Amino acid sequence: MNKVFIEIYVPAIGGHFDAFVPVDISITDLTQVIINGIVEITNGRYVTSQSEHLCMKEPSGLLNPMLTLYDYGVIDGTEIYLV
Repeated sequence: MNKVFIEIYVPAIGGHFDAFVPVDISITDLTQVIINGIVEITNGRYVTSQSEHLCMKEPSGLLNPMLTLYDYGVIDGTEIYLV
């Protein structure tokens, strides 16, 4: 399983987090993994809305839940937003 190092920004709490994530799972599954991690890391300060989406900073736009990071050509250092 290939992984990339990404920076995750969560505007709802103004937090930045770094993570190694797999490039070959769906954005839907990745979103859930990221949400669970953020909730745990913040000791519950982040409360999920169950309607979050991932988007990239550059190029900007929401990520299709059926695709993968590999499909988007994500490389180490890519900035992803959880909105």
